[in-house]
Amino acid sequence: MKIIREKSGFSLAETMILLAIIGVMTTIAIPNIVEWLPAKRVNGAIRNLAADMHWARMKAVADNNRYVICFDIGNDTYSIYNNLVTCNPPPPNPIKQVIIPDYYPGINLTMSTFGILPGLIFQPRGTASNGSVELETQDGDRCKRITIITTARVRISDCPT
Repeated sequence: MKIIREKSGFSLAETMILLAIIGVMTTIAIPNIVEWLPAKRVNGAIRNLAADMHWARMKAVADNNRYVICFDIGNDTYSIYNNLVTCNPPPPNPIKQVIIPDYYPGINLTMSTFGILPGLIFQPRGTASNGSVELETQDGDRCKRITIITTARVRISDCPT
């Protein structure tokens, strides 16, 4: 008695056609992903900075002490200090220091305006100094701004053009 086996699986031609289709789709998708990355990096960096601002405010209230975030535009860093008087020059040993390009390659700190002190002050009552900070991609194509007011409300927006 002869046993007849059914053929299953894909032929070599079908597999090659599938690989060609995947290759074409990948070729189309990669440039879009490359364009998409800087926007996501600047959004992530600005949200991380906003989270650190919220954390510093909570610590200021909880510890009943001033917390200051000092911004160093030249080195693309910001540092958080407990009960600091001045950011010029920034003292050693911050509670936290973030070097933005280490976490978000291609993102720069481009502007920080907080009045006399080149940093953001959170008072023990939860209030803050007015000002804003901008982060931008290296090519200047994408920019995000954090604006903070006296009540310590943090607002993220696109930079004005």
